Amino acid sequence: MSDPVSVFRTIAAEHPRCFWLDGGGAREWSGRRSLIGWLTPEDVSLTYDAGARLVTRHAGGQTVVVGDDVFAVLEAEY
Repeated sequence: MSDPVSVFRTIAAEHPRCFWLDGGGAREWSGRRSLIGWLTPEDVSLTYDAGARLVTRHAGGQTVVVGDDVFAVLEAEY
């Protein structure tokens, strides 16, 4: 099995929009599986700034504030 840190570093060096969802086994139901991957420029992603209460949509090289309720935005988006 590959070292996940090395795998993620390689992906992060090649893809500006990447993720590592760590399944370190903190909860019995979550297991120890981690997901590592990346997004293409066209893929949609959302970020939430809890301090400012802003949801931002990223896709196609554009970044747009789309609301203040992350759950409402998720429902509308998907």
